[in-house]
Amino acid sequence: MDIPDIDSSKWSTDPRKYGMSPREYIRSETHAFFHDFLGRSGLNKFYHFKGLTKAADRWVVSPNNDTIYSIVVVNASQGFKLKLPEVGKRFISTQIITENHMTPSYVYGGGVRKFSAEDFDTKFVGVGVRIGTTGTPEDVKTIVEKLQPQYAIEGAATDGSLPKVDMATLPKVRAALIKEYSKLPNSFDTMVKHTKDVKDWERFTYVTAGAWGLSADENAMYAIGGPQNAEGGTCYKATFPKVPAKAFFSIHRLRAREILDDRRAQHRQPESRRQDEQGRQLRCSLRRRKVQQACPQLRSNAGKWLELSPACLPPGRRGL
Repeated sequence: MDIPDIDSSKWSTDPRKYGMSPREYIRSETHAFFHDFLGRSGLNKFYHFKGLTKAADRWVVSPNNDTIYSIVVVNASQGFKLKLPEVGKRFISTQIITENHMTPSYVYGGGVRKFSAEDFDTKFVGVGVRIGTTGTPEDVKTIVEKLQPQYAIEGAATDGSLPKVDMATLPKVRAALIKEYSKLPNSFDTMVKHTKDVKDWERFTYVTAGAWGLSADENAMYAIGGPQNAEGGTCYKATFPKVPAKAFFSIHRLRAREILDDRRAQHRQPESRRQDEQGRQLRCSLRRRKVQQACPQLRSNAGKWLELSPACLPPGRRGL
């Protein structure tokens, strides 16, 4: 089922006023991401990151710094086979995202998995693998030299004719929608398996602008918060309760404008990239945890559970 022709005329921000329908915008964000990695490694071939991410990495809004990523764009029209190494107790997860920004599959562990064309509602899908690491040079070397070479896609169709993206219009629509995303207390209950499962297309579109590639709640949850009227050059302190995550949790500090302005830099296409010293956000991503069950105060008071007071936290892109 494709994204329907949504009436967005009564939304707080109508993407059509900036040049795209909701469907066009959502698919454009996905296609922009897919084109990025097609340019890095080609179709049906993994692009492997060779270490943990850095503050300047913006290929998604804010990749975590707990796992090493591998990404591949696959033509799923004839199905395919995914091969990953068996890694024992080491964390490894695979998320598959369709052109409609749905996640029909999110699994843990290595091994061989087969997918049919009927498993997805679009021709192309993005497959993202995250593998846990201690972060030591020795462990990173083991992942890069011994484990990543075993990742493989087999049996996929080879037609790579992905739709082109209007990179003159996309940043304008995104910039308008990101303002609405910044007003949300969280992105809970947003990512789903299929388009028929979307309950609120307005919210889904805003979250796509601010958190493309997010996971469903049972895999990861993202609480957004921060001091009101934050100013660049001012130091803040954030105090968090203990988070009982099964795998890991991350804390990211972001400048509001940079969330989307920087993340598509790898496309090498024209884009406004204002540097805004105000409006930082704090985001805590909780991997593989139903936070509403394990830590209900995060869900019921999302955006308000941060204890913020002046302290010395130097300005920067992220990195608490």
